[in-house]
Amino acid sequence: MGKRAGIALILIIAAGLLYWASGQLGWTEVALVAELEEGVPHLYEIDDVSLYVVLLESGPIALKTDDPHPKACEIRWNDENSLFGEPCLGSTYQVDGSYFLGPSPRGMDHYSVRIKNGAVQVRLGSVTLGEERE
Repeated sequence: MGKRAGIALILIIAAGLLYWASGQLGWTEVALVAELEEGVPHLYEIDDVSLYVVLLESGPIALKTDDPHPKACEIRWNDENSLFGEPCLGSTYQVDGSYFLGPSPRGMDHYSVRIKNGAVQVRLGSVTLGEERE
């Protein structure tokens, strides 16, 4: 491969990485704050990623639906008991994603969130692990 071809290949790879990073690490608008009811989880699907946005008194949070336990199923909100639940192993979580009961090693993981121009934005490339259970 010649010097020019090598430089061109490097530029193509760098451009591809920048494109990928901008989609993965950038902020994505999910909802308007005014449309969210405090304490009521809303399920969203963004680029094949499911997440819950919950407006708490302290502000909005975005929770992953993937359970922290490696053998568990996807987490879903249960209106009847006002808890998140994982149906395969039985872990449950409170509305803020904190651990409540079951084999999960920690609370629900969450994405970085910000409010911009009245909209809740989520950064899918930025995940914080849930708090370890006691």
